[in-house]
Amino acid sequence: EGVDMDKESIKKDLDLSIADKEKDLEYIKKLNNNKDKVKYLRLIKHYTQEETATLIGISPRQVQRIDKIIKM
Repeated sequence: EGVDMDKESIKKDLDLSIADKEKDLEYIKKLNNNKDKVKYLRLIKHYTQEETATLIGISPRQVQRIDKIIKM
């Protein structure tokens, strides 16, 4: 059986993901540098490079560079 995706459950999931994003923003404000912020958002929270860049306020290219360093 598939998951029933009615309007209410979709809205609830969306509200939860928005709330999570707000919590993530609060958390990354406590981190000192972009490398730690990228590491948290990419490796722990599984955000895309684009989403990570937007949340931190840096370019996707900078996220790519940091990703490269992290994965070494």
